[in-house]
Amino acid sequence: EGFDGITKRLERECGTNDLMFGHCETWVDAIRKEYPAYEKVEVSLWSDNNRNNRVPCHVFLYKDGLFYDSDRPKGVKDPRDLPFFGGYKGVIDLHKVGKDKADTVHFSFK
Repeated sequence: EGFDGITKRLERECGTNDLMFGHCETWVDAIRKEYPAYEKVEVSLWSDNNRNNRVPCHVFLYKDGLFYDSDRPKGVKDPRDLPFFGGYKGVIDLHKVGKDKADTVHFSFK
């Protein structure tokens, strides 16, 4: 089905042509079902006061140095180049999601 086929199917199922707002995790899970080598990545809104209560604001994929979402199925080198971030060039803290919290790996882009 490929990334484009999965995206088009989910757009019909979700009733939207903009999966990255509200359905990004649905897209990621559908892609990973077909392509398990891609890693799930979350960027969260948090501060020093609530580091343990992260709320993901965007979920996307990572593989071989590139980041992917439904709007950038060919991938980008810097996650801030995903349209979700709207040209933001400040610091972001990402975490790759493993099978449990012990597998989570954090990395930052400055």
